[in-house]
This record gives sequence, C-alpha cells and structure tokens, in this order.
Amino acid sequence: MIRRAGQFVPIKIDGEKGDGPELVKKYAIDGFPAILFLDSQGSVVHKILGYLPADAFAAEMDAAMAKL
Repeated sequence: MIRRAGQFVPIKIDGEKGDGPELVKKYAIDGFPAILFLDSQGSVVHKILGYLPADAFAAEMDAAMAKL
C-alpha cells in the first residue's frame, strides 16, 4: 500500500469549506469519502466513492495507475 501511495500526490479537501463546494460541483461528487485520481490536466481518470478495505483500495489504486 505504501509503495502504491507513493506514486500519487495526495490532496485533502474539505467538501464543505473553502474551495471544497466548488470542487464537489466540478467533479460531480455525490458522497463522502470520495477519492479522485486526476491526470495532469485535472481530468478524472478514476473515482472511489465510500470506504474500501485496504486490499480493495489497493486494487483500485492499481486500476487508477493503469489509466494514467
């Protein structure tokens, strides 16, 4: 998991404060937690909504990386 996470730049945003509401609207987030994987242009290439156990989350990270 740590090796996979090192391949991404994590940014935590509060969906209810600051720029959060604007980003929630822009990326059509309809629930939390929401994890978006963006390409260098800011386009969503993969999305995870809701909680996942570590093994499932790792598989989703691999799927996201394959799309980049």
